[in-house]
Amino acid sequence: MISRRILLGQNVQCRCRSVAKRGVGIILILALLLFIPACTKNEKSTLDILSPADFSIAKADSIPAYYSATRLDLTLDVGEGNTVAKSMTITGDNLAVLERFVPNDELSQPRDYVALYSASGEQMSSFEVGDKIPFSAVSKIISDVDGNLLVVDFGSLEATLYRFSPSGEYVGNPMNLILPDGLVSQGNLHIDKEGNFYLSAYGMKGQEFAVFDNQGVFRYSIQEDGLWDGWFEFGDTVFLEGVQDNSRKPLIYPVDSSSGKTEKAIDVSSILKSSIMYSGNGVSFVIDQTGLSLFDMSAKQLKRLVSWNECNMDRTILNYIRECQILSEETIFIMAAVDSNNKTIEMLTKQQENPNEGKKTLVVAGFSIAEDEELLSAVKAFNESSQDFSIQIKDYAEGISYWTMPEDEYNNAMASAFQQFRLDVVTGEGPDIFYGDSQTLQDAGNLVDLMPFIEADHSFQLEDYLPNVIEACKTNDKLYKLPVSFGISCLYGETSVIGARSGWTVQEFNEMADSLPEGTLPIGNFSQSSLLFYALQSSPRDYYDENSNIVRFGSEDFIQLLKWAKTYGLDDEKFNSGEISVDDGTLQRNGQLALANAWIPGT
Repeated sequence: MISRRILLGQNVQCRCRSVAKRGVGIILILALLLFIPACTKNEKSTLDILSPADFSIAKADSIPAYYSATRLDLTLDVGEGNTVAKSMTITGDNLAVLERFVPNDELSQPRDYVALYSASGEQMSSFEVGDKIPFSAVSKIISDVDGNLLVVDFGSLEATLYRFSPSGEYVGNPMNLILPDGLVSQGNLHIDKEGNFYLSAYGMKGQEFAVFDNQGVFRYSIQEDGLWDGWFEFGDTVFLEGVQDNSRKPLIYPVDSSSGKTEKAIDVSSILKSSIMYSGNGVSFVIDQTGLSLFDMSAKQLKRLVSWNECNMDRTILNYIRECQILSEETIFIMAAVDSNNKTIEMLTKQQENPNEGKKTLVVAGFSIAEDEELLSAVKAFNESSQDFSIQIKDYAEGISYWTMPEDEYNNAMASAFQQFRLDVVTGEGPDIFYGDSQTLQDAGNLVDLMPFIEADHSFQLEDYLPNVIEACKTNDKLYKLPVSFGISCLYGETSVIGARSGWTVQEFNEMADSLPEGTLPIGNFSQSSLLFYALQSSPRDYYDENSNIVRFGSEDFIQLLKWAKTYGLDDEKFNSGEISVDDGTLQRNGQLALANAWIPGT
């Protein structure tokens, strides 16, 4: 019986990631893991600080709810062309999506439509809005208090609202929300339960919200130092999101809707940590690395709705979320966009049964790994294919964010996370697989050699993998890690200039450099220190014996390597300041550079 150990990994040839684990059946996983005068502002310096003890945090079920993800088919039956989702909102029991149809016919202009989708994701109807809106440049859709759909066209100094019934009937006249002098639209709009509009704007003092009544009449503008674009409604109170300048901690400001004044700011950093807040359809919620939770500031409640470990959605889209709408606790819609021309909508549906129940759970852990797209893709692929195992991701740096924490607090939090990880390993509560730099764990004997498992598993063919990559992962013929992906950093040049070779000694390189025509550089855009770094990375065993822990940095050949880096590299200080640089591509095309740098991605 193998003791509970971990198998990890570190960079191999610049990008290689590795994995760690603990028991039989692990090989199956390793094969895949790779600011205006009219505004109101408060002068206050104090704030309320909330802690988790101030909140009612719902406990997770013993068998967590499972959500199945389905990508909505946004196709419109209006001809040949492509459809791009632009915005979405809940209307009644349906989802309304503002879509732009781009005809394949290059002579035809794009057209904007609103399509309605049921709770099951079926497209029920659609209607064109462009024929009612001249020179349409609409980019957002919201619902008003009467259930109508408002399609918004943002200008730099105003926003124009066009109202439609859910069935597509044009209602009333356009409404213009005209910003006061000194403000420029930020292209975002919210509506509260009373029908007031909050138009995001920017002025001399930074971020503001211009507030209009339900007839479009300007009421006041709200401005606070550190205000962001976030807008939320809890009960009958509107809250605005901001940040403390000196600490980068997220704040929320309650707003007195009668006066437009903000009340004492509330520090929610210890509760929300690195979560991103959203609001829509009368609910507010947060999304973080581990899942989606309902967030009620008035009731001081936080309830986990979705755990990403219990959802088959492609988690890489979490890095690109644009909007999120909750129809009910059973149906959630997430819009993501890798780029402006490629937006998708994922529908998450709560299932009666959890397909992971009964499977053996294996944990892959690391630090700041929850947004690593290679890992997320590999875990998704494995979970979809395995009938016996389910992989869950544990990020020891969960909730730790350099962008929302003071530097000292961030450093202390990371140190505590590393300490917790080491404690888990020592007590046998560590992960099955580690994703990251593994050398410390390997040196401490916490890793398991994979070779015996590979040799015993006839379905795993090591020959299917590049042998040089596998060899690069070995230590004394023991395989403690496997890469998720790899790549090669290399130098390339014309064989007529450098010859047919795969490397040089320092003497051979000097001979090649001396043979070059006048005005031709031997090597391009490298500083002296980076040149030395890459040379050592390519041949570490020439100067360090890992078996005896003997180094050879005083040897004559290492001294020659130092001279080589100093001769052909660019001055570090001037290079790092941008004072000097080399245009590799132009020089090489003109025959003035022998060697240029390249990165060749693997798989």
